Amino acid sequence: MIFINNININIMDIKKILLILVISFFPLMIYADGPIDCCQLRQVIEFDKLIYPANSWVGESSCGDGTIIDGCTLDTTTGNPAGNCETSKWGVLCTLNAVYTVIDWIFFGLIAMVSLFTILGAFDILTAAGDPEKIKKGRERIMYAMIGLAVALLSRAIPGVVEALIG
Repeated sequence: MIFINNININIMDIKKILLILVISFFPLMIYADGPIDCCQLRQVIEFDKLIYPANSWVGESSCGDGTIIDGCTLDTTTGNPAGNCETSKWGVLCTLNAVYTVIDWIFFGLIAMVSLFTILGAFDILTAAGDPEKIKKGRERIMYAMIGLAVALLSRAIPGVVEALIG
């Protein structure tokens, strides 16, 4: 047992914490390939007055499954990149791509929770049989679900804020 500032720490606790950390980060260490030179955009991204198409690669050089073209071939009708594109702004585009992906996951998770809490609140109200406590509980659940819906809708604005801050 070690005493640090009147806190007793067991050596076995430290070993457990270290084991959990190693197990948690081990998959990350296996798949870490080092620094990347490009990324594949999963969504359409509008940046710097250009619209980059989904499933295209952007970066400094060819990597992954994409062959990146020197300069950008622009679509003659729209003036936007037509495919894989070498650009100096690839880091910002990859960051925006990651932010969009995370926000989409958060949005869909929040929408699922809003639906669940609305259904539970409605169930509480329908099965209350005149019990004011159960009716109050059902209304609170629905109110919190609506607050969650507002947060979910506001989360869709985060990529625009990040884009404004970055670029």
